Amino acid sequence: MTKKGIVFINDKWGRFDDGGIDVFNQKLCEAMGYVMKREEAVVICLIISTIAVANKEKDRARDHNVRIVSYAPGNNESFDEICRGAAKNVLHAACDIDEFVWVGHDIHTGRHAYKIAELREKEYTIKERCAVILHTDYFRVHADRDGDGTKRERGSDSNRKTEEQNMLVAKVDYVFCIGPQILKNVWHPQRNIIRIIPGLAERKTEEISKNFKIMIAGRFFGNSEKQKNWVGTCEAVVNALNSLSGTEANPERYIITVYGMDPQMSNEELALLGKTEKDKYKTGIRPTFQMKRFDSFQKDYLRELEESAILVMGSEHESFGMVAWEALALEVPIVISESSGLYEYLEHELGYLLRGLCGSFPADRDCTIDCMSKSIADILRKPEKMQKASALLRDMMGKHKWESLAIEMAQRVGVNAVMDEMTQRNHNCFEFTYAERGLLFSEIKACIVNKNVKKRLVFFGGISRKLFWLDDEMEDMDIMFCKAIVDLLESKSNLHVYICYETGTAIKQRKDQMDDKMEETLQKKAEKIGKLKKVFEEEYGKAFEKCINRFHLVPLTKSPSVYMNILDEDWFFTLKYENRTTQNTTMKLRNSVEGQGEKERLREHMKFILGDNVDNDECKNLAEELEHWKGRYEYE
Repeated sequence: MTKKGIVFINDKWGRFDDGGIDVFNQKLCEAMGYVMKREEAVVICLIISTIAVANKEKDRARDHNVRIVSYAPGNNESFDEICRGAAKNVLHAACDIDEFVWVGHDIHTGRHAYKIAELREKEYTIKERCAVILHTDYFRVHADRDGDGTKRERGSDSNRKTEEQNMLVAKVDYVFCIGPQILKNVWHPQRNIIRIIPGLAERKTEEISKNFKIMIAGRFFGNSEKQKNWVGTCEAVVNALNSLSGTEANPERYIITVYGMDPQMSNEELALLGKTEKDKYKTGIRPTFQMKRFDSFQKDYLRELEESAILVMGSEHESFGMVAWEALALEVPIVISESSGLYEYLEHELGYLLRGLCGSFPADRDCTIDCMSKSIADILRKPEKMQKASALLRDMMGKHKWESLAIEMAQRVGVNAVMDEMTQRNHNCFEFTYAERGLLFSEIKACIVNKNVKKRLVFFGGISRKLFWLDDEMEDMDIMFCKAIVDLLESKSNLHVYICYETGTAIKQRKDQMDDKMEETLQKKAEKIGKLKKVFEEEYGKAFEKCINRFHLVPLTKSPSVYMNILDEDWFFTLKYENRTTQNTTMKLRNSVEGQGEKERLREHMKFILGDNVDNDECKNLAEELEHWKGRYEYE
């Protein structure tokens, strides 16, 4: 039996100096260590740093079945020498491992993961895989700002980081993006880019009493100080308290805690900074400011956060927002930017349900502070209601567990020696939820380009205009994607592709849901899809003629109640709760006994829809083919 190792590369363990990236690394490693079958797979965290890992932290890692391997680079070592030496230490400490997958975090250690895998192949002719976890949208987040605060420019540093990130995406074997925001900006036609969501901390069993504390938290020093916007957030909080003066909210009792100042600051400097901040405000309520150093170990910070009445994440742009995600896990009401990855994810998951469950503000320089202030005031005005709303929001996000993420990522990189994911999920028939169908389409494109489909590929309604075309007007074909379909059909002689599209009465059935412009768009799309065979024949000639009988255009004259996609044994269905189906939630069914029941229901629904157009041969053929698919499921 081949024993596999997943090696996560970072520069620390047991400390969280860099905030979210360190938290994510440690939580994921510990969860993966828990779900691994130890006789078949091992989790290793490779620390490349001159700072030693404390013994107690090594013991903690060992308790979670994580092996810590350290490498301290010398002063004059080249990058290749560092990677070679680090890999040597891993091989020495894990001599029982036959194959490795090297995983890096963004541009920080992603380049190490790629270089180690490259060196192993070059020097030992061992082909090993590498992966990168992308944490930051550098173009949006790491931007330079001028002094007057009215102009936002992309600096050369953010451009350099974005270029490095794009190079990694093009080179590594697997790419994981935290949240939906980064994924949209790094899509690559030849890479299977996968969106992931961090796990939530488990609830504490005891009741936590909330103090009259407003928490502003982040890493408020170094190159992130301006981006985190703690000064503007303080102003918004004070304005919110002033707006509540004389009301039952009693704003005078609140203390503003700014948690995340430079760890090198002395107590005297912190006290002076708090006094200076208070003295800015000459009229109205002048609340007390508690300025606290960034907590590299999180223990004290999380305790204070859990006791807080509200957390305000005041940065206009965040690739995700681990600070607010941690507060959500602890059922602390949050206020976040609508341009953060977390807000975008919550909105896509919950739609209008998100309103009232958290506070938000637009990332607009002209109104950021005013809108943030209003959201803060709304929460402080009704703390009991917001506490219940925060508990409900936490319940809705409770499906996100570090263990489930660990299982998914391990299996994605080819390490299947993990516990059954069913034990980690409340809904056994569901394997994965896409916040929007557009994310699924991106994954399908990558699967087609990489020829990862073997038997069947089905689009059953809700086909995005941007699937075959480059824009919403459907004037220019996506040549790369269409050519990839032809290449896939050529390379897989038993593969069939079904493009099932709404036309005629199916579009008219949806008229009550649409405006006239949308109806015209769907009619135009149906006409375009109906001509795809002819277009493919003209574009790809004999290459397409050889497989034309396995490329099926299936007109639907009845509108499905849900849209479906099938890739071999994987079934996905999209909830139609609005017209823009690429933005709707899509569920993946498990290839399991529980999932089979749901597949049977969807299969029967597909037959029902196809039966409305009995005069069409393609509809009849697909309905007959569905019968052959019955019960032929491959279980995990």
